[in-house]
Amino acid sequence: MAVSTDRLSPSRTSLTTVPKVKNPAKQRVTRERRRFLFIMLQALPTKLRPNLSPPKFGLSFERSYGGQLSEVFKLMAANDISYQQEIHRKLIHLSSLWIPAVIYFTPHKIAIMIFAICVSGMLTGEVLRSQTSPISRLIKRLFQPMLRNKETGPGFHLSGASYTVIAALGATVFFPQAVAITVLTIMIISDAVAALIGRKWGKTPLLDKSIEGSTAFLASALLCVFALDTLFDHPVLYLPAGLAATLVATLVELFSNHFRFDDNLSIPAFSGLAMWLVLSFV
Repeated sequence: MAVSTDRLSPSRTSLTTVPKVKNPAKQRVTRERRRFLFIMLQALPTKLRPNLSPPKFGLSFERSYGGQLSEVFKLMAANDISYQQEIHRKLIHLSSLWIPAVIYFTPHKIAIMIFAICVSGMLTGEVLRSQTSPISRLIKRLFQPMLRNKETGPGFHLSGASYTVIAALGATVFFPQAVAITVLTIMIISDAVAALIGRKWGKTPLLDKSIEGSTAFLASALLCVFALDTLFDHPVLYLPAGLAATLVATLVELFSNHFRFDDNLSIPAFSGLAMWLVLSFV
């Protein structure tokens, strides 16, 4: 019986290239993902924003700018309130200048008692804020717009105001009067100046801060030290000790988000320790 060779012919056995069918749904998701990336990059401040042209949503675009997406989320976490809310928050922060005034004008034990009462009241308020009650709703209605994300949410969270009065109590208890007044004044004034200038005019990134903001912090802290040295009768070593506190405070503020500690507490603690060491052992 003869076997047909039709099935063995090259034209019948050659493999034909099947065109790849693109998945419209997958393409749509990819386009939306790149569109979202572009929108998020536009939300970056000038200091971190690349020169964006109208997106082609191609692979080259994603390779060029995809790495900056993490920076967007870092900034969203750090600057989670508007600039107007930041101004209101820092005005309240500046009103804390009554703290060094209390340390200067009242006896040491009376100052400790005042700050202890303030700490107790703030902690009580924080506990009430973390619960579900009419008082909690009232506190949130009054202060929620000025609170950062890390200070809100379920559970117990300390606000910047609570850290400030805790720092005031600790500085008054553990440091001499000159040291406590200096480091708390630096924390109150320089932190506000750095935040407002850094958010408004900061263009040069430095870690997760800006050079402009850190420079403003350093300059304002130096002015605080020189002003206090002029106004008060301090020891001969006050000025070099104050300069040491200024440098330490600037570094602590720069690394505060990196190490995730609140600068309202860490700035007085570390700068006060540096100033106290210079006054004690130099």
